[in-house]
Amino acid sequence: MVTAKEVINLQSKAEGAIKKIKELNKHLWEQKTLIRQTVDEHKKKRVELFLAELHARGLDWCTHCLKAFPQSEMELILLEGKKEYSSGGEYYYSHGFKDFSDLHCACILCREHVHARHGTYGAYNESLKGQSSFFAYQVRIVNGRYFVRRIGDNWEMLLAESWQKPYDIPEPTSQIIERLAAELNINLPPIIKLGYELGDIEKIIILE
Repeated sequence: MVTAKEVINLQSKAEGAIKKIKELNKHLWEQKTLIRQTVDEHKKKRVELFLAELHARGLDWCTHCLKAFPQSEMELILLEGKKEYSSGGEYYYSHGFKDFSDLHCACILCREHVHARHGTYGAYNESLKGQSSFFAYQVRIVNGRYFVRRIGDNWEMLLAESWQKPYDIPEPTSQIIERLAAELNINLPPIIKLGYELGDIEKIIILE
């Protein structure tokens, strides 16, 4: 004959199993978060290692043409202006002109190229009521802060609120790193990334 105690024991057993599942799920979520953070940190450190190896050879990479040059030939430039853009999909579409402000570490040829374009404007677009423009300014660093010379010999400090993004020189992408590392015979640890199966982490992929 079944007793109330047996039923209650089964209930307790089920509740205990559910509690265990919740604990395991929490642990699993924590481990997945740790994996993502570790892979992101690996990517960041790998970029730092590449740049350190590049600088140790007296080189730097031009963020404009994406090639390596002696550090002595590199200078900072600020590119600003307006450019035409279009975005959207099936249900939304936007087309017009938007401001851009990009900080670059540029080689001699790229600086000559952008300074030659300085102060140029595109044809006025009647339908969009605007036109593209392009300006290139010299930049220097003083006590860790960026100063730009827009007019004459006046140097003004770049203020974060006037920018659409932080004053950071772009970091090289994985593709750029692999190309330059191969060209310069820089040995780097392999790339690692996460492999997913049905939207969940399945494995770590090592790209030699």
